Amino acid sequence: MHLRRPSPAGIIASLALFFALGGSAIAANHYLITGTSQIKPSVLKALHGQAGAKGAKGATGANGAPGQPGPAGGQGSPGVPGPTGPSGTSVVARIRSVAPFVTPSTEEANPILVNDPLNGSWTQHSNELNQLAGQVTITFPPEADCEGSNAVAVELLLDGKLVGGASIRASETEVTETVPIGWSKHLPVGPSGPFGTWSEEAVSPWLFEPGQDTVHTLTAKAADDCAMSGHPTIQSVSVDVLGAS
Repeated sequence: MHLRRPSPAGIIASLALFFALGGSAIAANHYLITGTSQIKPSVLKALHGQAGAKGAKGATGANGAPGQPGPAGGQGSPGVPGPTGPSGTSVVARIRSVAPFVTPSTEEANPILVNDPLNGSWTQHSNELNQLAGQVTITFPPEADCEGSNAVAVELLLDGKLVGGASIRASETEVTETVPIGWSKHLPVGPSGPFGTWSEEAVSPWLFEPGQDTVHTLTAKAADDCAMSGHPTIQSVSVDVLGAS
């Protein structure tokens, strides 16, 4: 087979192709990007795509260990004082008999009661309410030593006005009894007068605020209708004055 000699034009074309391919390989090897550090930051920022949709919420993790307590805070400033509460009720005076008192006899139809001495004064303050509570203790002789209704009567007067009383009747034997004072501005209804039955359920008098300090006096009067040698003895008239302001 007879080979043809290449023409000058073919040789030139082959050389051009060789250099073209070699230059591309060299250029590709020289300008190949192998990392983001080779890209200008502004260009790299522009190449970022938009954020995708938010994913689903993951499961809640376990609670962490409790932290150490913090330091105690400083003392706070005092609060505003509250309003003053109401005062309670207390005993402001104790009225008592000076000594045991043997009652004299009187007629039931026309009774005359005599004074049984008490330490009976106290001062009610201008803005103070007062109320009375009391009892009488009496020793009776046997019923055989008396005649009539066999009773003793006690009246209590506040500043000279009747506020209450008590009456007790004798029994077959000597006896000492304590009875509450019945509070009333009137004698018991009936012919027995002060020897009648005083109501034990009646409310004792309230003394309202006088507006200025006022002295009050409590007195007691008593008598019996035995009309014989035996007479009752009032061991004690006891009245407590309650005060509230």
